[in-house]
Amino acid sequence: MSRLSIVCFMGIICFAGICFGQDEQENRKGKMYSSFDDRPKLTLFGGSGITEQARPAGSADTSTPRKLVNFGLAFEQLISLELGYLGPADDVSLFDGVFFSSGISAPLAWWRIGEKHFDLPLTFGYTRLIGTGNAVNFGAGLDVFLDRDFGIRFEVRNYLKLSERNEHNLAFRIGLVRRVED
Repeated sequence: MSRLSIVCFMGIICFAGICFGQDEQENRKGKMYSSFDDRPKLTLFGGSGITEQARPAGSADTSTPRKLVNFGLAFEQLISLELGYLGPADDVSLFDGVFFSSGISAPLAWWRIGEKHFDLPLTFGYTRLIGTGNAVNFGAGLDVFLDRDFGIRFEVRNYLKLSERNEHNLAFRIGLVRRVED
């Protein structure tokens, strides 16, 4: 499957979530309400994961996955902008792991249970890994809003570095989310 078809497929999924989000949902008592809150979000995130280079077919290369760290700040309201660090945990370098990402972040689903609000964001986009190259990123998460403005995000994100040997940087992230007025 080509990279372009993967990106197109991810785009269709994200935009389908936005379209379905226009509908109002009905709660158990029959009252209609819109459970989607479209205010911008600021997220401070951090986490760890693994990084591994793809091996060429038939290669005897025995490289092992390395631990990585990932942290930063994200702003999103359909368009997602992130600035952070993504690099090996055992070889932290000030500039080699800095990254800037831009892309689409859209809720695939959302719902309420009592006073808690849940979003299921799906994200994909371009990442510039300063000092090491270009990547595409894609992932999904779960936002749990404890009140109207503050929540916690649990997310899995893959930064696929595009080079002679593709490199997967899979990050498991936890973040503090704050909705801001626009």
